[in-house]
Amino acid sequence: MAERFEQVLKNAIKVLEDILPKKTYLYFPLLFSMLFWLAKRKKDWKNRVTAWTVWADPGRIRIKPDAFVLFFFDFHEKLAAEFHRELETKNMRTLRKAFVALYPLIGLSDPFLCGLFHEELIQDNFRKIIQVSKTRIQQAKEDLAPAKSENRILDALGRTALEAESFLEELLNYTESRDVLAEMIKGILEERKNEHIEVV
Repeated sequence: MAERFEQVLKNAIKVLEDILPKKTYLYFPLLFSMLFWLAKRKKDWKNRVTAWTVWADPGRIRIKPDAFVLFFFDFHEKLAAEFHRELETKNMRTLRKAFVALYPLIGLSDPFLCGLFHEELIQDNFRKIIQVSKTRIQQAKEDLAPAKSENRILDALGRTALEAESFLEELLNYTESRDVLAEMIKGILEERKNEHIEVV
């Protein structure tokens, strides 16, 4: 089953290379979020994959009360450790800036954004996320816009979804881990990258 799944992902990557050449940083978050939402909500996955764009304008996040922001940092042990000085002094200006960048990833676990910042998240590099968040999201939005307006991305992901749907749920139940899915996608992307290096 895993081999069939890997082949589906390889086919999807080839299509993404066609639609988004040289935008390889987008392949992982697109595939990860599509597969995550496909497993969770089969009928609504297209809306969920593209819903990440709401975070480019995080107005709803900015209006959260101070108590909510403080609780978010206190509740997550690694964040509490990283921002202990800001929490001790109740530096709300710094905490709010960090909150706007980190809440969609850690609080809401948005799959597209988690994919976009996957490396920083696994390294617990929260300050780097804050530093590059706005720029990286804006770049992703710009890079996806042409293909998204033509529905090429959703068409390509739709074909992959149809192929993956039959055994994705079984695979996720077997692994019971988004991390395993993420590592599988990353491995295939790395393999594909190495193939391109050898050809050149």
